[in-house]
Amino acid sequence: MSFPFYLRKKELTYNDCRLLEPEFSQAAQAVFSGAQVTFLPAIPKKAPEQWQQSLTRVVSKNSPLFVDETKEIFLPLPMGNNKPQTLAVLQNVESLPGPELAARHQQLSDKLTQIKQWAIDPLTGLLSTHCFLARASDVLSRSREENEPHLTATLALVEMYPRAKNAEQATLYLSKSGAYLDSLIGHIAMTCYFGSGVFGFFRADASHNNSLKIADMLLRWLKRENISTVHIGLAFTGNQNQPADLEKIQEQAWEALQTAGKRGPYSLCSADSLIKPGEHPLRRPPRPVTLTLRRLRRKKEIFALFIIRLEKPVDDDHFPTRVITLAGPEVEVVPIDTQEAFIFLSGIEPEKAKSWGIDFIKRLKAAGYSSSLGLACYPFHDYKKTEIPVNCRKALHHGGFYGPDSLTIFDAVSLNISGDVYYNEGNLTRAVREYRKGLALDPQNINLLNSLGVALAQMNQYRRAIPLFKQVLTIKPDDFMALYNLGFALLARKETAAALHHFEKALKIDDHNFGLLLQLGKLYCRAKRYDEALDVLYKGSNLVNSDRQNMGHEAIYHYLGEACAGLGSNREAIKHLQRAVSHNPRDAGSLSLLGALYNIEKEGGEISLSLCRQAVGLDGSRWQYWLRLGRVYLDQGDEHQAAESFEHGLRVDRKQSEIWYYLGRAYEKMADKRAIKMYIKAVKLDSGNQEAAEALARLQ
Repeated sequence: MSFPFYLRKKELTYNDCRLLEPEFSQAAQAVFSGAQVTFLPAIPKKAPEQWQQSLTRVVSKNSPLFVDETKEIFLPLPMGNNKPQTLAVLQNVESLPGPELAARHQQLSDKLTQIKQWAIDPLTGLLSTHCFLARASDVLSRSREENEPHLTATLALVEMYPRAKNAEQATLYLSKSGAYLDSLIGHIAMTCYFGSGVFGFFRADASHNNSLKIADMLLRWLKRENISTVHIGLAFTGNQNQPADLEKIQEQAWEALQTAGKRGPYSLCSADSLIKPGEHPLRRPPRPVTLTLRRLRRKKEIFALFIIRLEKPVDDDHFPTRVITLAGPEVEVVPIDTQEAFIFLSGIEPEKAKSWGIDFIKRLKAAGYSSSLGLACYPFHDYKKTEIPVNCRKALHHGGFYGPDSLTIFDAVSLNISGDVYYNEGNLTRAVREYRKGLALDPQNINLLNSLGVALAQMNQYRRAIPLFKQVLTIKPDDFMALYNLGFALLARKETAAALHHFEKALKIDDHNFGLLLQLGKLYCRAKRYDEALDVLYKGSNLVNSDRQNMGHEAIYHYLGEACAGLGSNREAIKHLQRAVSHNPRDAGSLSLLGALYNIEKEGGEISLSLCRQAVGLDGSRWQYWLRLGRVYLDQGDEHQAAESFEHGLRVDRKQSEIWYYLGRAYEKMADKRAIKMYIKAVKLDSGNQEAAEALARLQ
């Protein structure tokens, strides 16, 4: 792939029709007066039986066809001399004479090409900024028209900038990164490229928590693929404070991305935590309230502090006087706003405070109030008096899991939950602090140990994370999450055998985890244990078919293809690799292996060469890709190009016996005396290379 490759004119493909179906359909209806349009690949796997004969004829003759009996037009796209990449079937159309049909065919082909140039970023193959924002704006506009002004939607900005020596490397990096991003989440979100290493995705009808979970998973996937730097900023629309305003959430997402960039090489930030810190679930009390609490606790060595939240809004402008009266004259009530207040009890032990709180909830319920209470006491471990109000807030947030009319006491679980709040916002430093505070209260808490380990691993602190996962396994040897997380931590440190061991133990506990099945399949393929790879990968593919929300679900087909090829099932491998490439056209590994298999199965020399060339153009850092390209050249009788490809492979890795052997074969066919040296090198590197040994003996 030459640089700058994106200046080349790109033909229309079926993938374009899938991605731009709304725009393409509208253009077809404009040219052919409201006709119903269906787009199909040039060799459709599934099409109505009554269309088969017409489709075959259109592809073979590469010209439009009008069927008068059914009022249907079959068009090859793009229009031209080359073989069509896709087909358009138009129904409910009026009869057109040949010249008129040809003119409209040309008109539609030109329109679709123009739409593609406007809508598709040529570098990444993702939606362009203009198309992406137009579609997102249309979604939000329709929600307003349909009286859904608070549609839940997410806009995320994903920054991935390369470590590159030159512009060409940077360009190829961004191209691959965009394709990989789309392969991970393109089936659940609309993706685009804004430029300068910033990508984006938009999701409608997705809850905040679900979008945060997707962003966290995305961050981990990209990190495992050795993307050097990833920052994610998220903004949401769909609540009373944030109406469906695209321009507003664009600004919020950008501000969140800037904050994420300050948190480390792999980090995210939610705009919710930046917009109104006063509404944060773990916020500190307002200053006037803090001053009042400071006065109340002065010189008090024992006290209990409650925070009460009324679950239903009140009409009054102040915290209800009735609730203050129900609390009793022996306590101090400090209102925060119309729905929340602190309740201060001096000189009371924790057990008595708990009893008082339970009784108070009963009194409130009898008076018609639904409420929740969070309780924190002093003294408690090494917490200062100034920390008790925030501990109350953490207990109250913890109580959200129990529902209304509940009393929750601040404990280690409260800190696990508060740590999760910060983790989900992308504030890993604060999350780690909360988890460590929780472990100070409960050192054997499995959830806290796992949570702290995951946060530290996300911060690349594997030496600190690994002992935490191991500590969980000493407490509970069959803890799935500890085995799973430990496997990935060990893998990040290149301890592949140990990682595989823990993944296999996790599989015995849960064999329905997609991420685990995919990772095991990858490791088995790497170790050439192809039978075992197929077992776990087919299980993973079954999960893909039953749950389309799995992230990275199409990645499994590359490894299915690799495993089948390793076992000699080339035809089956080709099917899987074709699916992988159709989902991610810039998947260099699948392109390379598919090209090699086409060559072996005599599926077409030009196709084989084209695929293998694309692979090294996208990623020239893998010696395997150069080896496959060279072998295709060699099989087609082009020894000079073959030798050049093998030499490229040796520049990547000079310790591969297989490349030296095939370079020797290329030289031998050219009657070049250097062939002997190549075979000698191959045998030195691998004494078990029988082909090289036999070739060397023959020449000597």
